[in-house]
Amino acid sequence: MVTTPKLNCYAPDDSLSPDESASITLYTMEWSTKEQTFCYFLNRALNSNDEKQLRPWFHYLKLVSHALAKLKTQHRTIYRVITEDVKALGDEKNYSQDSKRTLFTIECETGKDISRHTFSDEHDDILLIPGRQFEVVSCLDPGDGLRMIQIKEVTLT
Repeated sequence: MVTTPKLNCYAPDDSLSPDESASITLYTMEWSTKEQTFCYFLNRALNSNDEKQLRPWFHYLKLVSHALAKLKTQHRTIYRVITEDVKALGDEKNYSQDSKRTLFTIECETGKDISRHTFSDEHDDILLIPGRQFEVVSCLDPGDGLRMIQIKEVTLT
């Protein structure tokens, strides 16, 4: 799994070391199924809140954190379409049960542009930094299997 990003990582021009660049590439790599991705296993460990499951990830998390800290912060609106269930967001009365797709419009203040460190050439890739808080600004259900949710990053006080 680690070999592919390391072999395809050249000297980045944004002050990241090859290892730092490869750590981002590894996180964003796609596999035949979502359940086989590096990202899936890492997020599962992070969501477990179990120190035993997190311990093997500490060195990677330190490396990728240093890499992300070196990248320029993006203050911009980003868009993300998902076809998965968004019930985890709560307050289901605001969402149609018939929606097949959800378009998120996200006003972020601390996103990181990782486009130079992914295999995707199709679009800008902005990574939202962990630990940030967002609030829902509006929800719209125009029908035709689409749900639209606008959120914005809020400053912790």
